[in-house]
Amino acid sequence: MFKQDYNATNETLTEHYALGATIISPITMFLAGLVGNVLALIVLHRTRRKIKRMMFYTLVAALAWTDLTGIILTSPVTIAAYINRREMPGGESLCKFNAFIMICFGLSTPFIVCAMAVERFLALRCTYFYSKYCTIQNARITVVSLWAFVFVFSTLPLFGFGEFTLQYPHTWCFLNFHTDDLIIALYGYSYSILNLIVVILMMFCNGYVMVSLFRVRYIKKKQDKERSASICSSLMEGFDENKRLQAQIKKQKQKDVEMQMIWLMCAISTIFAVCWAPLMIHIIITLVTGIPRPYVGLLCIRLASLNQTLDPWLYILLRKTFVKRVHKTIKKICC
Repeated sequence: MFKQDYNATNETLTEHYALGATIISPITMFLAGLVGNVLALIVLHRTRRKIKRMMFYTLVAALAWTDLTGIILTSPVTIAAYINRREMPGGESLCKFNAFIMICFGLSTPFIVCAMAVERFLALRCTYFYSKYCTIQNARITVVSLWAFVFVFSTLPLFGFGEFTLQYPHTWCFLNFHTDDLIIALYGYSYSILNLIVVILMMFCNGYVMVSLFRVRYIKKKQDKERSASICSSLMEGFDENKRLQAQIKKQKQKDVEMQMIWLMCAISTIFAVCWAPLMIHIIITLVTGIPRPYVGLLCIRLASLNQTLDPWLYILLRKTFVKRVHKTIKKICC
């Protein structure tokens, strides 16, 4: 189902002056997201083969492809609507397509980010299960299963459960959350509550991982002091410690990779929660109160769209090699 305008009282406002309606925002986010996701995919492609075999990086690649596809399919429609004087150029058909894509990628991105958080949680909490079942093959199956569920959920408005509608300032389409119809409202509630559950699960997994990490680090510091003392005494006695030192270096490299994954996961999850939660809360408040706040909705959807732009840049900027280069550059400038 499709609805041309959710509030006739906003018609005059949209025709003459739309607060916050500017083509600069979608163009900027489109270019930044496009460049960022392409660079992230290139960096992932050049990553060491051993690291690429890890489930986490399969999910990161899936997130980059999902964000890139979402940006390519949604942003041009909004830009075209602005060029067409804030009128959807393809009419009802394009609006339905745009709403379907917006809902589709509005679920697939959070699901993949949540899968990344759960993967890190299982790596720490359920080590046997993780080592046996968390493989690249299962990561791919998980991603495909999530995409399939999202596709089915996004098509429900086409069969009467939910409704697609043109949104303020007539440059994008989304699910109708300005309605008194119970069936249509239920779809809006389902969408927003599902996303909020994903955010809560994600934050729980990340919280557990961070607490466990700090606990392990604290214990490790004590053990390192004892180990360094024993190594010194062994060297004094003439024992060969080369093999032990090599094993420690190898173990440290593995820990560095895991640390990078954890920091990246926490950064992506935090940005996601900040970007997506306001839109979900706005949908629920609008459905409950029935009071339309078109400008707030526009700000919320732009904030949500910003998530797809920021994700790849977080991966690029938080890589250990990049951080080292920045640190060296700052040292040269300061010293």
